[in-house]
Amino acid sequence: MSLSSSPPRRHRARRPLRVATVAGVLVLVASLLAGCSGGDGRTVITFFQFKPEAQQYFQDLARQFEQANPGIRVVVDNPADPETALRTRLVKNDVPDVMTLNANGTFGEFASAKIFRDFSSDRVLDHVNPAYLKVIGALGSGGKGEVNGVPFAANASGLLYNEDGTFKPAGEIRRLFEEAGILERHEFGDGRSRYEAASETHHDHLIDVETGNVIEFADDELEELQKRIAQRLGFRLVDHRMELYGVTLNRDR
Repeated sequence: MSLSSSPPRRHRARRPLRVATVAGVLVLVASLLAGCSGGDGRTVITFFQFKPEAQQYFQDLARQFEQANPGIRVVVDNPADPETALRTRLVKNDVPDVMTLNANGTFGEFASAKIFRDFSSDRVLDHVNPAYLKVIGALGSGGKGEVNGVPFAANASGLLYNEDGTFKPAGEIRRLFEEAGILERHEFGDGRSRYEAASETHHDHLIDVETGNVIEFADDELEELQKRIAQRLGFRLVDHRMELYGVTLNRDR
C-alpha cells in the first residue's frame, strides 16, 4: 500500500512496521479427556474449532487421528458464530473436549474461570515462541504461572511508510497511526503535540519546563499508591496519566 501522492526525491527503502498477535490457541478442558461412548462402541471426542477457512484441514486431521486410534471417533464442530456457540455449550455444561479459540478477551475470560487445562509443565510448549505464551498469559489464566492454551497460529498487521515523509500530510498520517494504536499522542501544555510508540508497559512523564525535554519513568510504589487512593475514594482504577513538571536541581543552586 503506498501512501505517497508524489515520487520521493530520494529513493529509500520503505520500512515495514508490524504488530504480531496470536490468532489461534488450542485448549483442553481442565478435566481429563474422557469423551463419551458412541453407538459403535468407540469413544467420541468433540473438537470445537473457530476457523471456517481451516475446517477441511481439521476434518482431514481428525480422520488421520481416527485411523491411528481405531477406538476413538472425533466430531469436528465448526459453528458459524463460535463464541456464542461456545458460551451456550458452557451454560448447558456441554463442554467440548478439545477447542481452538481466538486469542482474545473471551479466551482470557474462560481461562480465568479455570475451564482450561494448565500446559505450563507440558513439553508441547517446548517449541512455542515465548512471546506468544506471554500474549495469552496477559489475556488471563487459571492461576499464577499457568499456561492455559497452546498458540498454533499468529497474524501480523503492518504498514509500509517512506522515511522521506513524502506521503500524505504528516498530521493525517499521525492520526491514522494513533487510531491504529501504533502511536500515542501527548500534550504537555506548551502548545505542541508529541507522539511516541505505543507500549504495553505503563509509564509516566517528567517534563523539563525550561527545555521541553520529556523523561519517561515508572515506579511500582507510585502505581500501588494511586490504586489505593482510588479504592479509598470508592473507585477501581482502570487507567491514569501522570505528568510532572519541573526544573533541574542545578538551576536552584
